[in-house]
Amino acid sequence: MKRANLIIGTRGSKLAMIYAENVKKELKKYFSEEIELKKIATTGDQKQDERLSEIGGKGLFSKQIEKDLLNKNIDIAVHAFKDMPTEETENLLTNNFLKRNSPNEILISKNNIKFEDLEPNSIIGTSSYRREYQLKKKRPNLKYKLIRGNVDTRVQKLEKGEYDAIILSKAGVDALNLQHKISQEFSVDELIPCAGQGIIAIQCREDDNEIKKLLENINDQETRTVAKAEREVLKVLEGDCDTAVGVFAKSNGKKVDLLTELFSVDGIQIKKIETQEIDFSQFKGVIFTSANSLKNLNISKIDKKIICFCVGLATERKAKELGFQNIFCAEGNVNNLKELILQNFDPKIGPMAYISGEIVSYNLDQDLISENYVIKRIINYTAIPNENLSDDFLRDIKSSVPEIVYIYSENSAKTFFTLIKKYNLDNIWMETNLMCMGEKASSALNDIKWKKIFLFNPGEEEFLLYKI
Repeated sequence: MKRANLIIGTRGSKLAMIYAENVKKELKKYFSEEIELKKIATTGDQKQDERLSEIGGKGLFSKQIEKDLLNKNIDIAVHAFKDMPTEETENLLTNNFLKRNSPNEILISKNNIKFEDLEPNSIIGTSSYRREYQLKKKRPNLKYKLIRGNVDTRVQKLEKGEYDAIILSKAGVDALNLQHKISQEFSVDELIPCAGQGIIAIQCREDDNEIKKLLENINDQETRTVAKAEREVLKVLEGDCDTAVGVFAKSNGKKVDLLTELFSVDGIQIKKIETQEIDFSQFKGVIFTSANSLKNLNISKIDKKIICFCVGLATERKAKELGFQNIFCAEGNVNNLKELILQNFDPKIGPMAYISGEIVSYNLDQDLISENYVIKRIINYTAIPNENLSDDFLRDIKSSVPEIVYIYSENSAKTFFTLIKKYNLDNIWMETNLMCMGEKASSALNDIKWKKIFLFNPGEEEFLLYKI
């Protein structure tokens, strides 16, 4: 290899730098010239006082690193695989991995008490619904509370008495040499990890053949196999904001054994609404605001070369899967989609079809009509809500009231309100923060006394946590 040096891009956190150093150490075995580590301050690291959707939406903590990679400011990017988007960024390649670190979860507790020996109503800190749901099945008499911050910060909160125990990934604890603080380790059979947990991923430009060849030298094939398998599970499930997925793959010769569990809190079913046959030849563009609108549409008579606008990776992925070729995808929210349409589709081109669910949180069609567009809205699905709560869920919600409740649509808000009234849960929410996607959702729950109500757009939920 003729290069005089290599530049590895990474976030500047202590843990991220350790991961990058591990990659550098392996590369030195095959590359004798200088290898530089470049700390890249991402937008997510720099800005915590603006709406997430307004400064980048999904991928906020990896986009700047990938931008530097695409612009050839760095040669290689190092990521924690579990934090990467499911879909690969165009012209980049994530195909090499160091040998997987432990995928296990661990418990750190006061006085080194085991999970099964914790006192009832002990407060357990976790940032993951996936962990919380699995632990609740084992100990429903404990209180599970959101915890934020890096590993050191979380340990400090535990030692200050804010929590009785916290749950973390073993890989991060091991990397930071904090093994002496571990009270208990859970196997993957006891707590299924998230996809990619414990895996260090190495990303490069797709057309950089020299780097691709170099990285093959340090790639662990078994880790590559399981990493790809776990990512495929996420693609198939199309996990969204209301789901939590546990995935663990184990290579077994020529086959891969998968351990997977999907958790959902809403119980909502999607029902197709039959519509009259539509002559799509009259439209010059089509708009989709959810993957469900694509799933429930007869596309056999649609020209796949039509200009297609959508919002979100799951919607874009479904559009590609169905053969649409001319796709414009917005990140964040429907307001961003509107701006994308205004910039890329002149209303003089012709009318557009807007395919959506029965209830929407944003009147996109009316906004576009006010901008002189000709829009025909076609409703092709509706959500059928869960009408009952189980005894176990009622017991859990009364004994451990959540710190935050997220509501993603007006329909969900109305259903939730109905359930609150049905089961006399009106008075338990005074210490709970309500986060609603749009005013329509929040207005349906204004009669309940909440600690505080926040409005948000898709993709900015994590940012709002800093406001609490």
